Amino acid sequence: MKKKTTSLKLIFASITVACVLFTGCAKAPQEAQRRTIKAGTSADYPPFEFISYGEFHGLDIDVAYALARELGYELEIKDIEFSNLIQALHSKRVDFVISSMTATEQRMKNVDFSIPYYSPSFAVISKKDAPINTEQDLMGKRIGVQLGSTMEQYAQQLSKDNNGQITIESRNLNPQLIQELLVGRIDGVVIEESQASAFVKNTYTLTYALLPKKEAGYAIAFRKGSPLKAEFDKALKELEANGKLQAIIEKWINKDYVEPNPTLENLPNE
Repeated sequence: MKKKTTSLKLIFASITVACVLFTGCAKAPQEAQRRTIKAGTSADYPPFEFISYGEFHGLDIDVAYALARELGYELEIKDIEFSNLIQALHSKRVDFVISSMTATEQRMKNVDFSIPYYSPSFAVISKKDAPINTEQDLMGKRIGVQLGSTMEQYAQQLSKDNNGQITIESRNLNPQLIQELLVGRIDGVVIEESQASAFVKNTYTLTYALLPKKEAGYAIAFRKGSPLKAEFDKALKELEANGKLQAIIEKWINKDYVEPNPTLENLPNE
């Protein structure tokens, strides 16, 4: 009787172990799949996103990784031209976009946005020997802006309000605009203040000045109805509350900080 009882216990124990192992194996692929999330960014916009020595760097990159850690995701980043980011979101190449993107009314028709994580100001980069210091100085000039950006919208509206006195040159990549400024094809580049500071630090012949235009704030874009928006909003509030978001901002938005040269670096895009 004792031997029979012992045998039954061994059988039940074996079944229990088998069930645990089988259940664990069944859950593993689902958990692994859930923990990988893809971010889209246009890595030509220091100090927010850029590539140096084959790796992503910048304020937006640090925010993306901080959010992924907060939510328990593994993060994969894809470098995509800014004008193609929303298309990449809709085609599901990426799960969200973090690329110094402003939540404009036009964009909100196509995507959902998180709460803002940073509020920037506009600036204009020009040559020191031909400085542009005010909006009035933009009149009669050829001004470069990134294609699809709010800087492009700002410059186009300003030109329209002044009878087309500004010639707008739109390009996909900001380093391309800086190179065209250096060789004299354009007179200035309208850009975000912190990025202007980053470019000027690395190119001694350039200077920049602030413009009166201030953006509403950078936010993260998601597909319409994505459950990620609620998750990310909650995580952003947590990063704000514990001081981690401010620490990231202070790391990158610092007048004494100099990152690897973003002007001369070859910045690959998909």
